[in-house]
Amino acid sequence: MRSMGDEFIIEQMSIKALQKKTKEVTVNEKTGAFNRRKRFGKSIGKRSPGYFIQQAKYRFTVTGGIVKETNTWTCKASQYDHILDDTSKKQLSKRWHNLPNGIKLQRDLYSAFLLFCTEHDLQKPNKKICDSFFHEFLVLHNQCIEEIKNNCKVVLNSGITCNKGEIVVTSA
Repeated sequence: MRSMGDEFIIEQMSIKALQKKTKEVTVNEKTGAFNRRKRFGKSIGKRSPGYFIQQAKYRFTVTGGIVKETNTWTCKASQYDHILDDTSKKQLSKRWHNLPNGIKLQRDLYSAFLLFCTEHDLQKPNKKICDSFFHEFLVLHNQCIEEIKNNCKVVLNSGITCNKGEIVVTSA
């Protein structure tokens, strides 16, 4: 990551909050049984994102890079749409963002682009910056998706799965 630039911008998030059980008890509409209240506890333990973030920040600063953290309550990069200049709540399971002009973007890649386009105060993406860099981002986005498809790479939780050389895009 360090070889790609001098700034490392990430969203602040509470790893502990992801481990906790949900407060609401819900009922499955089809079966009438109670849904499990589990969230990401075991997955967090296996992948340890807190340790990864801590190590990335440390190694980035040691090599002379700048680490910036955005506040997820004010920035909301994963919910922002630069064409509408507005945010809309999306489910975590929706891995693709559909722009009003029909362009379909992978949600995490689009969020990274929006973080790149934030003001210096990291409060909200700047629509003018987004508009000026969007075409370049779109070309790189499409190249990245094509590389994943052509090489049948497994990218967990991306919405792209590879089944025996065949690519299936899930949850549009």
